Amino acid sequence: RTKVIRMIRFQSFHILFAVIGRCASSFDGFAVGNEIIEEIELRVQAGDLTSARKRAFDCLVSTRVSPCPPEESIKRSYESATANLFRQEAYLELLKDVATSDNSDGFSGDECTKIEGLEIQDPLSFGIELPEKNHGSRVIEKWRECCSFFRPREDEICEDDLCCHLSPGLDNHLILPALREPSVTVGLPMERGVENVTIEQDGDLRMFDVSGVLWPAGYLLGLCLSNPTECGVSEVFDFLRRDNAVAVEIGSGVGF
Repeated sequence: RTKVIRMIRFQSFHILFAVIGRCASSFDGFAVGNEIIEEIELRVQAGDLTSARKRAFDCLVSTRVSPCPPEESIKRSYESATANLFRQEAYLELLKDVATSDNSDGFSGDECTKIEGLEIQDPLSFGIELPEKNHGSRVIEKWRECCSFFRPREDEICEDDLCCHLSPGLDNHLILPALREPSVTVGLPMERGVENVTIEQDGDLRMFDVSGVLWPAGYLLGLCLSNPTECGVSEVFDFLRRDNAVAVEIGSGVGF
């Protein structure tokens, strides 16, 4: 009888320590998750949206992996932090001080492999049953398969020189608005050639936010303003020479 009691006590202590250990592990994960949230919020408050988005998106693609906090917590914290930032009168100056650009002379659409000419390995359904994929859906599927930030990472099935940017001569504009993407690269036809400009987006962090993503109208406006003469609005240069020139916000997303 004494032996049985001792065994029960031993098993009870063993279970107790196991529960304590599990709780401690959960608490550590919760604490680290809170640290990540605080880190994202502090970066936003400092005006460093680039690194804040990167930290958040790194977690969005691995939310099931500890120690990242839940997806909704990340989005809610980022949205709240950016809302507080934009309430500050001098927030544009703050963003300007820490802003970085990734502008480099790019290549034309003829010097890389076009998405529309590739065979689709694993078509996406988009929840819509179509008897046959049209051209636009094929472009979107291939771009998501090979170019998207959220593309499958386990299989290397895409060409290294694939055209993932949006540029005249390509049909990649069909993916706009790329609502979830943290960035898109636009090829602007300048007088000295096509220049690739990477544009950051809020994407999945603030889904459907008009000013946080690039929309088709914004893309067309960007192409037009990069070369007003070719676009047929050379009067833009006359307007810019005026002393009283003002900026007009079209509302086409991410600064366009």
